[in-house]
Amino acid sequence: MSDCYPKAVVAYARSQKGTKEGPNNWNPYAKELDAVGYFNPMRKQNLPWCCVYVDDCVYNGCGKDKAKAQKVLYQPSYDNLSAVVKYLAGYFKTAGAYFTDPDKVEIGDVIFFNAVNDKGQVTSTYSHTGLVIDRDERGVTTSEGNKYDKVAECQYLFTSIGTKIAGFGKPKYDKKQPDPPAPTPTPEPTKYTVKVGDFLALRTGPSTDFPEKGRLWNGAVVTAVEESDNWIKISGDLWCSKKYLR
Repeated sequence: MSDCYPKAVVAYARSQKGTKEGPNNWNPYAKELDAVGYFNPMRKQNLPWCCVYVDDCVYNGCGKDKAKAQKVLYQPSYDNLSAVVKYLAGYFKTAGAYFTDPDKVEIGDVIFFNAVNDKGQVTSTYSHTGLVIDRDERGVTTSEGNKYDKVAECQYLFTSIGTKIAGFGKPKYDKKQPDPPAPTPTPEPTKYTVKVGDFLALRTGPSTDFPEKGRLWNGAVVTAVEESDNWIKISGDLWCSKKYLR
């Protein structure tokens, strides 16, 4: 089963901005979901499609994994009624994932609306839905299907919760995996400059007990590949005393 993160759902929703419906409410979202039996056994083309749009955004954000999308939205696999706003909200309520607290709102949540008159009075409940694609301390930006016959982005203040905004649904997205720890950087090798009056003997091991195998002259720069007590290894089996290095 695919992973599903809000970032992928929102990215798909943003890519759909401006998509218009065809004659008789035809829309590509119902076409895609009907083709995989998302609302089995019913088909939802040519019906109001705000809920279908939300379902399809999650479906695409889940890598077109129908079972995963339905799990994320707490929906049954058979006789799925989520194409109707009150039932889509009902699945969240049954799962205990419906809320009205603005402090809990996150990007990727589902938003539910009431219809209100010009006096701000609720005339019908659960009339529309969409996805939260951004938020700040004052309110949310949404992506909504079937908004003026197209996909539109809108903004709402949290002060409208209880009137225009009915509430929110919290999808069961996967928890983002933590980034792997950064690799420990390889320390830069230490470089030394030879400071000696004449020459510095190179030996085959880290003591004067080992035979000499070359010489370093004053001012030569060497890189330590290994250190042992007061000796450093500069390459192969060549060692020199650290006493004459700076």
